[in-house]
Amino acid sequence: MNQRLKITQSDKITIAEFTDRQISKFDEAATTEIAAELFVLVEGQARITLLLDFSNVDYLNSSMLGILIRLKKRIKEFDGRLKLCSIKSKLYDMFLFTEVYKLFDICDDQNSALNQFRTASNHSRP
Repeated sequence: MNQRLKITQSDKITIAEFTDRQISKFDEAATTEIAAELFVLVEGQARITLLLDFSNVDYLNSSMLGILIRLKKRIKEFDGRLKLCSIKSKLYDMFLFTEVYKLFDICDDQNSALNQFRTASNHSRP
């Protein structure tokens, strides 16, 4: 199994960068592997703060959109937070067409997403 995500940490924020340019309907194995890697990241993680970076992705299949929606639900169940960032315009068009963009907090780039996470954390402290 190839590693489909590059995982890094910034403070207490987990950053998952997709390594595949195309997450294609013709490569169900890749979709399955990505889903497995994402759910392993959040499994048993209460209050996880996860940033998904799409800067390398040019194409995403509809199965992957469903996986992202399930992932968001899972994270929300455990009081976690999820943001998406660096979605190229052609890919963002798919989010618009399917109206999936309404379900996610989408930031322009990794730095702005990290800043939003940190600002929200600072405001939630007593």
